[in-house]
Amino acid sequence: ALISCNTTPKVLDIETCSKTCNVCMGALAIKKSNPAKYNDVIRSHKCEKNYNKSSGTIEADAVLNMFQRSVSKYEIYYAKYVGDGDSKTFATLSDKPPYPGKVIKKIEDLNHFSKRMKRQLETKKREYGRKQLSDGKTIGGINRLSSQNIIRLQMTFASTIRKCKHDLDLLFKRSWAIFWHKYSTNDDPRHDSCSIDWCGYLKAARDGTPYDHTPHALPRPVLDAIKPVFDNLCSRKSLARVVDASSQNANEGFHSLVWLMSPKHKPSSGTTFEIACHLAIIIFNDGYFALGDLFNNICAYRGHYTDQAMI
Repeated sequence: ALISCNTTPKVLDIETCSKTCNVCMGALAIKKSNPAKYNDVIRSHKCEKNYNKSSGTIEADAVLNMFQRSVSKYEIYYAKYVGDGDSKTFATLSDKPPYPGKVIKKIEDLNHFSKRMKRQLETKKREYGRKQLSDGKTIGGINRLSSQNIIRLQMTFASTIRKCKHDLDLLFKRSWAIFWHKYSTNDDPRHDSCSIDWCGYLKAARDGTPYDHTPHALPRPVLDAIKPVFDNLCSRKSLARVVDASSQNANEGFHSLVWLMSPKHKPSSGTTFEIACHLAIIIFNDGYFALGDLFNNICAYRGHYTDQAMI
């Protein structure tokens, strides 16, 4: 559980789930040759396996467990949950309410939502393939729906959501400004939804200077082909999901610390992973300098090079 509403996000709770146990798996090597020792190992060790369901439900169940113990552990209620649209977690929290009589609000991850622009544009590009549009050219290519232009559209869409996420009407207007700004030509400008903060045409009109649409515009046949993507993502119903949206950047930052110490591609014991998680919590919450106090408490001293690093 990571509190991301703070100025500085903090990890408040953590739940680790494992479907395997290294000791149990290792003991299988002597199960037939030495059954007595095998049984002794199985009985005496602390099994690391604590989850038996499918891997697809781990995240949802782990979050539910943290929600259910928040009152007894911290005397607080988690009122909101930041998640992406494909996550099963919120459905689990809705089906099994951890707080009777209290509704948990889901906050959409704006980064995940904005990536849909890229995915849907790429899908549209694949659908058209080598088909010729009304101008006799394919949808892709230089100054058309190239990979670079797809990324630009996605980044602009993400930036628009961040700037306008507290006002649905403004978000709707500015999202469509992306499309109509690209649709504009010198003979037919369409800048009613644009903002003078970034629109070169509006700035030129204000200053009484000439403006050429050619450098930034996309061919209209290309834009006509991808308009269904904007109809889907930039409708009021769709954009309402990202009003007051947040992001999982802090969560991903914490995960990167964990994987730095316990890489995904290298198998490790449950103990090693637990140590990595708790070290990551210390570093994420209080910074690397907090490790100095940890070393003092565990070892009663800090080495010379550790002291030098802490300066």
